[in-house]
Amino acid sequence: MTEFTPVKHGRSLAKKLGEGTFGTVFLAYDDVEKEYVAIKKIKLKKFDEGVPKDVIREIEALKWLRGNPNIIELKAVFLDEDCIVLVLELLEFDLFDYIKFWKTNEGDEEKRMKEIQRIMYMLISAVHQCHMNNIMHRDIKPSNIMFDKSGKLKLIDFGLARVSVPDESLPERVMSLEIGTRWYKAPEVLLGAKDYDKSIDIWAIGCIFGELLGNKTLFKGCNDIEQIVMVIKTIGTPNDTTWPNFKNLPDFPKLIFPKSEGTSMKDIFPEYEGVITDFLQDLLTLNPENRLLTSEALKNKYFTDDPPREEDCYIDLPSMDGEGEDSFEA
Repeated sequence: MTEFTPVKHGRSLAKKLGEGTFGTVFLAYDDVEKEYVAIKKIKLKKFDEGVPKDVIREIEALKWLRGNPNIIELKAVFLDEDCIVLVLELLEFDLFDYIKFWKTNEGDEEKRMKEIQRIMYMLISAVHQCHMNNIMHRDIKPSNIMFDKSGKLKLIDFGLARVSVPDESLPERVMSLEIGTRWYKAPEVLLGAKDYDKSIDIWAIGCIFGELLGNKTLFKGCNDIEQIVMVIKTIGTPNDTTWPNFKNLPDFPKLIFPKSEGTSMKDIFPEYEGVITDFLQDLLTLNPENRLLTSEALKNKYFTDDPPREEDCYIDLPSMDGEGEDSFEA
């Protein structure tokens, strides 16, 4: 039987689910709402300047996005002695678990493809809500895409989120390059761009789509240089027509690019229909100005030819024998 340790505000901690740079996540029981929740505790005494910027960003973004069905719910925020505490809905199964399951288990391929379509629709819907509110997530990856018990997708971990509001009256803002995970970073970020925009999230979505289709990471570089080289070899060497001004990116002069015609996504994934590989190609466009907007992506033929019904937008969670319970990131 699980033992609970009482904490303030009518919630009791049970066990640790995960630990990260800014805090520890616990399974907890809400005695008022009569439900299990996740509690993220961040010790403030670790930080000389008060609440870490990443924590403030996460709280602000989740408050702004509250009520969106495909974004993790922030239920409460409070102070507990030397900690700031976030109460979040409990999610214990992530997209990494899902990909791992299909990689190691043969199953109904038609069902898998239908679920991939639903996953993509829910993910793009979540990111669309972010972008409509001028929020860049900046760290979209499988472990930040989770599912509730009903199989509904939830985008989590807004610690690197950034509000992006173009304003010509303001001086040009410098964006951090310390964002995201290498395998899902957009090429302009890998080349040192500090004025990137929401299209970096679209690139990450494309990488995840490719990973779902192939059950493996699409671009898996060991460092940033290897990463951009892998991207260029696959997509093709940019030129002034396909990506104007790419030579002006800060790190471009430091690299010698391979001459590559690129490989079409149809050749990489010959087993899939053209509507699938065409959609992937449109997401993974080198020139950020030519990448799909989330609103355009949701209207793509991949969805409209056989549209997922709203009531069907969930997946059947595979049994992972408890492997997913420790995947919640702090």
